[in-house]
Amino acid sequence: ADSRLTYPLCLSICWFSSIAAMSKLWGGVGIHPLVEAYTVGEDYRIDGDHMLPYDLRASEAHAKMLGKIGVLTSEEVNTLVKALREIGDLWQAGDFKITRSQEDGHTAIEQYITEKY
Repeated sequence: ADSRLTYPLCLSICWFSSIAAMSKLWGGVGIHPLVEAYTVGEDYRIDGDHMLPYDLRASEAHAKMLGKIGVLTSEEVNTLVKALREIGDLWQAGDFKITRSQEDGHTAIEQYITEKY
């Protein structure tokens, strides 16, 4: 995927990394499973059950702003908006799930867009 599409979006949701192998956001550097379970907690469920629509709306607004100031082209903005709305449709249909390994909605959104676009 074109990093110019995902990088500004990742900034808007406060986390950025290269997810070439779709590993942990921080690179999966030897964290003990109990530590990971504690730090992730229930965030992935809370995001998946309640927060995702708000993350999607905020990310869409941010992408549009980045387009208005010239950081993204109109084509890139349209691609991001399409992807974010697609995720929202999938979530409403019960087909977009955030997993414990993704940790939160931000990572799940980035992973979906990076893999698909």
